[in-house]
Amino acid sequence: MQLEIQFFAGAAEIVGARSIELTVPDGSCLREAIAKIVAAYPNLDALAARSRWAVANQFVDGNFEFFGRSAKLAMIPPVSGG
Repeated sequence: MQLEIQFFAGAAEIVGARSIELTVPDGSCLREAIAKIVAAYPNLDALAARSRWAVANQFVDGNFEFFGRSAKLAMIPPVSGG
């Protein structure tokens, strides 16, 4: 399965791109995909742990499973402001 992963703010700076593509086996869970992303970008580890993740504009948890040919995944880092 092909994932398009979108990054924002500091995450995009760490990765050096606003999006990347990643291949994972069909049925992989989000935790597995995050581990693969962090393996490729170790400096993303702490931020990835504090971020929320969304698939098809819906927040998902680490147990979310990917099925099908492709999916869009977005890493939503914490924000502050007032």
